[in-house]
Amino acid sequence: MLMDLSEGQIKKIAEIISSRLGPDASQSRIKSLAARVIDEMTRGGIEAKEIQWSARPVSTQISRSLVVNALGQDKEGLGEKLKSFVDGRALRLTAISDTKLESLRSVVAIIDCANYAADLNRLKFELSALCEEAGFKAIVQDGGYYGAF
Repeated sequence: MLMDLSEGQIKKIAEIISSRLGPDASQSRIKSLAARVIDEMTRGGIEAKEIQWSARPVSTQISRSLVVNALGQDKEGLGEKLKSFVDGRALRLTAISDTKLESLRSVVAIIDCANYAADLNRLKFELSALCEEAGFKAIVQDGGYYGAF
């Protein structure tokens, strides 16, 4: 069946997947899902029009958010550093949680980047570096991975 698909049909599948994943979807993620759909079509012997896509689209508002999840020794101040960082750019701190558990501190922040015109990947690295400077290990992800808050 794969041989029966035209280049146009394969591109159409990729376009549909891209539209469902939102503007932050990586090309590798789109290609991976397109390959999966084509594989399912090939194994099932079904036509493209019969495929039911179950993933829900990611809204732009969520996908233009970043989630910072930082964990480190009990040092205060990361929350204030994140607030200062956000205030210095076209960003908005949607929510922040600072939790202490014995000798550890967890900081989770949701940052609205809807008005940020520059590259979000660079912003992710800057946020990670800020957390590391404060003594925390951090994961910074697109809000779209979470679907909703």
